[in-house]
Amino acid sequence: MPVNSNFDGALSPVTREDTVAHYQHLAKLGFTPAKLQMAGFFLPEDKIQSFKGKSAV
Repeated sequence: MPVNSNFDGALSPVTREDTVAHYQHLAKLGFTPAKLQMAGFFLPEDKIQSFKGKSAV
């Protein structure tokens, strides 16, 4: 895996900006988030999208 010299690792608390930089770097390398699951059951994408559109209030 190529190493970006402008990208620092983190072994202590990080800022929001650090977190976004880590996420963007991993995305550039082709990494994607894990599928959401509950007790071994994977949640269907359409149900996730439906939930995202609902208000918490």
